[in-house]
Amino acid sequence: MAQSNTKQISLWLTPLPLDATQSALRKAVESTAGAHSGPHFEPHVTLHTAHIPEAEIQSLLSKVKDISASFGAHTLPVHFTGLKTGTTRHQSVLVEAQKSDSLLKLKTATSAALGGQPAGEYYPHLSVWYGEDNNHRQAAFKTLSPKMHWDGLHYIATGIDVVCTDGPEEAWTPIARIPLGTNHVFRMSQFINGHWVASTDRSSWVSVVNPANKQIFHAVPAGTAADIDAAVQAAKKALPGWSTTPAEERARLLRAIAEKIKQRSAELGVYETVDNGKPLKESLLDIADAAACFEYYADEILRVMKEEDNKLIDVGNPSVECRVQYHAAGVCGLIIPWNYPLLMAAWKVAPALAAGCTAVLKPSEITPVTALELAAIAAEVGVPAGVLNVVNGLGTNVGAPLSSHPDVAKVAFTGSVATGSRVAQTAVATIKNVTLELGGKSPIIVFEDADLDQTADWAMLGIFFNQGQVCSATSRMIVHSSVKEKLLAKMVEAAKKIKLGSGLDDTVEMGPIVSEVQYRRVLSYIQAGVEAGAQLLCGGAATQDDLSQGFFILPTIFDNVSADMKIWKEEIFGPVLCVHTFESEEEAIKLANDTSYGLAAAIMSTNTARCNRVARALEAGIIWINSSQPTFVQAPWGGFKTSGHGRELGPWGLQNYLEVKQVTAWVDKEAKNWGWYIKN
Repeated sequence: MAQSNTKQISLWLTPLPLDATQSALRKAVESTAGAHSGPHFEPHVTLHTAHIPEAEIQSLLSKVKDISASFGAHTLPVHFTGLKTGTTRHQSVLVEAQKSDSLLKLKTATSAALGGQPAGEYYPHLSVWYGEDNNHRQAAFKTLSPKMHWDGLHYIATGIDVVCTDGPEEAWTPIARIPLGTNHVFRMSQFINGHWVASTDRSSWVSVVNPANKQIFHAVPAGTAADIDAAVQAAKKALPGWSTTPAEERARLLRAIAEKIKQRSAELGVYETVDNGKPLKESLLDIADAAACFEYYADEILRVMKEEDNKLIDVGNPSVECRVQYHAAGVCGLIIPWNYPLLMAAWKVAPALAAGCTAVLKPSEITPVTALELAAIAAEVGVPAGVLNVVNGLGTNVGAPLSSHPDVAKVAFTGSVATGSRVAQTAVATIKNVTLELGGKSPIIVFEDADLDQTADWAMLGIFFNQGQVCSATSRMIVHSSVKEKLLAKMVEAAKKIKLGSGLDDTVEMGPIVSEVQYRRVLSYIQAGVEAGAQLLCGGAATQDDLSQGFFILPTIFDNVSADMKIWKEEIFGPVLCVHTFESEEEAIKLANDTSYGLAAAIMSTNTARCNRVARALEAGIIWINSSQPTFVQAPWGGFKTSGHGRELGPWGLQNYLEVKQVTAWVDKEAKNWGWYIKN
């Protein structure tokens, strides 16, 4: 592939005399005419025609061919936008990573782009054209990031857009953004059928905010139902080939994904922290767990196909052979939350792909970054086009069409009860297989014989880890009255020492709340607790100067919380612990079970018999004894009551994506004249 420079000029046109418009167009075409064309791309002018009457546009278009032909350029594409009047400049460069002059060409092209002036909502950008080879694509990003210097660029998102394409038909598809002063490349498009593509609605974007400083650092397309349909059709087309791919090959690719995640863990950890806010130490644990999830399901699908698929069942009749076979459930719609972005994607994508399903993944619009990286990793290791698709966007515009799409056979959702209920309602119209993990209001029961030092540590981990934004957070402490004061004194003292700040600071133990909406929601619950008469022992909004720039909430502990208070009954999803006392085991169990949720519960006691007895009595899908929150990919995850339906992780997680088929054969060759009807 030859390397070349080409040039693009954009014009924002307003109602002007036709000759003035034509003059501006001719100058733009003349400016591009001196550039060299590449094998997949030619110099061109893009016209942004906001505020121009339709009749004038048509008149202008009639002149385009003549003007461009006079300079030997192709017919100019026209973009209809709602942008303000102005001019800006873009540069394109065709990159071949093996060429020694690639960096020079990139630097030259970038310098030229920097001379452009921002216009309305549109800014100078650099286009990178990398040809058909995916290795070129990866190398282009790697080359761009650490070597380029963007001094002097003033951009609303503090970065520069990098536009990439496979060919002219995909021109102007925004692919990634490199924030100023960083080595990070944030992808910014949909991933459908193995390609980075623009949303059908090119004008709508969702800003992505760093919660530690409230700054917009990225944007992703606000997808549409049409994007979902394209992704589902791609998954449907890929299903026959992928579902019949030998389990050994699917397992190999899952292990390759895991290995690539581990290789990129440092980078992915930073992305997760900038996107979500959690401390980098926690992000790195999440990344490691995500890789382990892919490894586990690589092993598990091989075990199932070896030990359980086509297995004979004894039905007590020697005349028949009855076997059980497993088949991929089909196209899956996977909808994940913002609290563990890559890990929640792994929990769903890994078993789905292992089972032979194809998938459309809808990440949270608040934290989309690492889901897009997962798509890139899958493509890089050789997962076929259409097997994994990622569509960004809002729940109403993307999530709802995904869960109701007639060609989606399976929906797996993690999120709030309210949204999960809507997902289930839309899915039931086409009788889909649905798995729901919907959060909780989990209790931690502290008996009088508990080790209080260990209890304080586990209780703090259960509510302050990940800023309390954990579906299984043990946010209701039910503590024996005889040890409450001593335990709370330990916890309050320790909570006040927790260091808050940017998750990229190695010394930080708690980051910000993920978004302004969630920040205000948590603060409203704290205010409700104070107004209801609960005793605020510590916490609330972080008002220190160094924390006021982000969505920070201090570790918060309420005492004297009654069972009828809002903060006791409703899921807060933040670092807020509510404390209530009990006197007897029966009372503790009753308090713990008196909730509409049933995801998890913790028991702190040195009495093993009592722990086992209480564990049996608690109405929750996950019980921890003398601990809180340990989670293992081999063990089932899911809840009772409104905390959801079905189980993720372990063998149960794989079964979600498999259909079971009974195959029965009549093998009694000695039977004579069996007949079709019952004989006496």
